[in-house]
Amino acid sequence: MELFVKTLARMFETSARCMISIANIGFIGTWKVIFWKIGGKSDLRRVHIRKLDRSFYYRGKNDHGALTHFYIGGVKINEGSSSDKIKTIIDAGANIGTEMLRFRHFHPDAKIIAIEGNEQNFEVLKMNIGSDNNTKPTLAALHNKSAKLKSYNPTSNNESFRFLEAKEGEAYDVLGVSLENIIIEHGIHEIDILKCDIEGSERYLFDDSCETWVGKVKVIIMECPDADAEGTTAQVFKSLEANHWKFNTHIVGENLVLIRDDLSWTVEKSFYL
Repeated sequence: MELFVKTLARMFETSARCMISIANIGFIGTWKVIFWKIGGKSDLRRVHIRKLDRSFYYRGKNDHGALTHFYIGGVKINEGSSSDKIKTIIDAGANIGTEMLRFRHFHPDAKIIAIEGNEQNFEVLKMNIGSDNNTKPTLAALHNKSAKLKSYNPTSNNESFRFLEAKEGEAYDVLGVSLENIIIEHGIHEIDILKCDIEGSERYLFDDSCETWVGKVKVIIMECPDADAEGTTAQVFKSLEANHWKFNTHIVGENLVLIRDDLSWTVEKSFYL
């Protein structure tokens, strides 16, 4: 009986995800994604995002993890009737751009800085940004300072690249960039949303150096990074407290969403683009 109930629940979950995916990328797009996952191909493909009327590029089964964002739901920040609107978003660990597209859908006038440290992911990200001149791609890894970084991937998917500082004279893969440098380069006065999906590098980002920029941030969205770097979530909260950054915490799917407590903004889980 228990096996039957689990099987039935799994069937309902799969059916629900298929319906959400169909609403986001269409019937044909959904079956393309399923086919290329099962078929084991990793060459460049594309699906059509109906509500945005734009193509989205991905690399077959290699990007299946990123494509799950089209059916497992994501974060939507609601400004409501507030006159304080979302104008600037930093998407750190943008991968190939699934959440970047969600941000663009919900906040069509916002400036988005999309930061990705893996060069292959970055090339696909640029394709998915396309002619969107208000989204700025940056090939770098967000870090606590300017540094030369080596990358490694402990898994077989394209979402788990991690970065460590290269030793002096050692070959490196990408440059690390501090958030303070990003702020200066783009002339940013406030960061309305800081989304971090940087595989445990939050422990570097939210060290003592964050005092130079954390006061400019209104919302932080991040997956719990403790599986990648033990104790990182506690460190993030400790750094925010030390810098008197008062916030309310929400759990939305796999994300922690921290909203500064002087804002009237709310958060919800949104399955649909």
